[in-house]
Amino acid sequence: MRIDQSVARRVQRRHGFEIRSVRINTLAQSANSTAFKTTLHASSGRVVRVERTLDPSRSVYVLRFTLDRDVDGEAVVRGRNAARVHFGLTRESAREWMCLEDAPIDSEYDEETNATRVKFDEETSACTIEIPEYAAPASAQFVLWDAERDAYDEPSGSSASGGAFSVPVGYGYGHARELGASVSSYDAIAKTGEFNIAVLSRKAEACALVLQYGENTMELALNPSSHRTGNVWHVSVPFGGANDVLHAPTREDDVTYGFRFEGDPEGRGGSRFFPAQVLFDPRAIELRKPLNAMEEPTPTPRYMGSLAAVLERRETMTRETSSSANARDDTSSVTLNVDVSTLTSAGTLNAALEELCRLRSVMRFNAVALAPIQARSADGRADAPVSFFAIDPRFGTRADLRAFVNKMRSFGVEVWMRFVLTQTGEGTDEAPRSESLRGVDAASYFQLGESGGLEPAGVPMTTALNPCSAPTMALLTDALRQFALHDGVASFIIETGGGVVRGPLGRSPLLEKLSHDAVIGNAPKKLWLTPSTDECGKMPSWGIIGEINSKYARVVEQFFAGTPGVLNDMSLCLNGSPDIFRANRDARHGMNAIAAKPRLVTSPAAAADDATDPVERAKLATLFTSSGGALIDFDALDPALLPFVAQLAEFRHEFEDVFAADVSVGSVQWIEPYSGGAPNFAASDAPPALACLRRDLTGLTVREIWIAYNGTNTDVAAKLPQAPSGTSWTRRFDTSLPQTERFIAAHAMSAVVVNKPRSVIAYVATTSTA
Repeated sequence: MRIDQSVARRVQRRHGFEIRSVRINTLAQSANSTAFKTTLHASSGRVVRVERTLDPSRSVYVLRFTLDRDVDGEAVVRGRNAARVHFGLTRESAREWMCLEDAPIDSEYDEETNATRVKFDEETSACTIEIPEYAAPASAQFVLWDAERDAYDEPSGSSASGGAFSVPVGYGYGHARELGASVSSYDAIAKTGEFNIAVLSRKAEACALVLQYGENTMELALNPSSHRTGNVWHVSVPFGGANDVLHAPTREDDVTYGFRFEGDPEGRGGSRFFPAQVLFDPRAIELRKPLNAMEEPTPTPRYMGSLAAVLERRETMTRETSSSANARDDTSSVTLNVDVSTLTSAGTLNAALEELCRLRSVMRFNAVALAPIQARSADGRADAPVSFFAIDPRFGTRADLRAFVNKMRSFGVEVWMRFVLTQTGEGTDEAPRSESLRGVDAASYFQLGESGGLEPAGVPMTTALNPCSAPTMALLTDALRQFALHDGVASFIIETGGGVVRGPLGRSPLLEKLSHDAVIGNAPKKLWLTPSTDECGKMPSWGIIGEINSKYARVVEQFFAGTPGVLNDMSLCLNGSPDIFRANRDARHGMNAIAAKPRLVTSPAAAADDATDPVERAKLATLFTSSGGALIDFDALDPALLPFVAQLAEFRHEFEDVFAADVSVGSVQWIEPYSGGAPNFAASDAPPALACLRRDLTGLTVREIWIAYNGTNTDVAAKLPQAPSGTSWTRRFDTSLPQTERFIAAHAMSAVVVNKPRSVIAYVATTSTA
């Protein structure tokens, strides 16, 4: 048997689909040999059992149809069965049927409908259709035709006339249990298995899977009666076997995939379908350029999903246990905010890893927060992602990310990721550039205006996601879970611009779902927000979510600018901002950061440390002596200050228990440095000069640190308090001193020390020696 390659194209519109005899390309690889059985129900009550097997000796698929029940579910009566199997083959389009040139036994070619009809045997109520192996993958589409009534018997539950049953040949129905691409079965020795691919599209009327391998591009139209469950389209594709559609993909010989969708061309109800476009899977864990250019009129997309990455993840999970990690539960962490694109000239994860390993050898830090590395729009904007599951190919692969995380963890350094979850960079209604979500299911994922249009976000060429819709919440939650479970990411910083809080009465369903997720939230320091100064402390948190303390930078800036009347705000910032993290949160939920300034030099050798801004040194010293985490914007840090920052990090590590959040009553005492008495926090004209005495009362011996902060432009003669019995005060650092003297320990020679303008000094109580 072979597919008829010479019959002219015929179109049949009576049944709602086109039946054509068209040329079908023979594939280099044949189809899956796994036996297949299913039971199908027609609208009249008829029941048909279908069994598919492969006869390798004759290179044909054998489809056996058995009529189990007749009209209204009645038993089949011999000699009175009027049903026929009315069928054709499809691949690229479910509306374009291809006919077999050699008609099956007891079949007829219907001239009116241009389809093949096969009778059921009167004794067995069965019939057989043989399909050549080289025709796979294809779908045997059929309906039952009632010869007595001259009527079609379509699938039960068909929403409109024109539905047909589908029996996949060379692939499978798949399932809707897991969205995205996954490996449903795998033999690691034989390197054979099956991919399941599922995608949510509520308003799509048709969906086709697009596959590329080698020099081939293949499309499989998915029949909605068999490849759709609810709003999820799904299909399974075998790989690796001698008769399988695909080879086992590798990074060197990948298989890429995407989708086409059809729907309301008018865009009603928020749909934005462009059938000419191939879209990548919103849940593709890795993206890459298409292997081949698309044929006209299809534009070649920027990205398609990688099935090699999916198989690689399955193999990695088989060899290793989950690499997820809990974030450190302390308040003394030092976190570097790193932009992979600018950290090195190469701008990749591998290059960033090498640079951070070098830096870790000279500086202590506990975590690295990666600026958004998700796949970006064509503009390259970090705040215009087009995927939440895949990192941008310019930075590397998911394997590179896992290697980055594992290496950092070997140093005791966590890896955090910053995420933009409020918009995508797929254009606007005025200038659309669909790549994934927008063309897959815009109505389910995006914010719709009153007129039905998609709401633009505050970033150029972006559209606002709907953070209250169930599909959006599931997509974003699952994306973060993937990075935590499979790549070992310990914490996430959510960029809150663009309206992440859209729920009723300011209660964000998305943030609530994230905060209570067992993997993402459920503990301090696993989930952070970046509110504005006005929003700081007002974001919904459920006692779990932390915040980057934007108020902290403003107060510290005011203090060292010489602003009077800020003592109260400064003391709160130094003590972990209890005014912000009150009630059910503490300093563990706060991350302090100072305002970033442009670099003054481009390399440590370009200028001496003594030439650096003394105010920047004072602000950094304040950051490292405050309760709560310290976030360093590494990209904006003057390289000449790196040795200074490294010494501050060592100081903080040495006294991390003193700066801990769970401090005993009386562990912090505020001092007015001029008199040594209590400061007048209410005075609006109080100069910005403040000292504090920190005590660790939890150990066997009491440890004390005295720190003075001078934001004025004059010297302050600060009075040291009485040192504990058996100890004396030793200077640990003074930010006003030259680099060579700044961290040299020196005993206090008198009870009064000079705090230079715009500087910070710290003294530690040390055991006196005879």
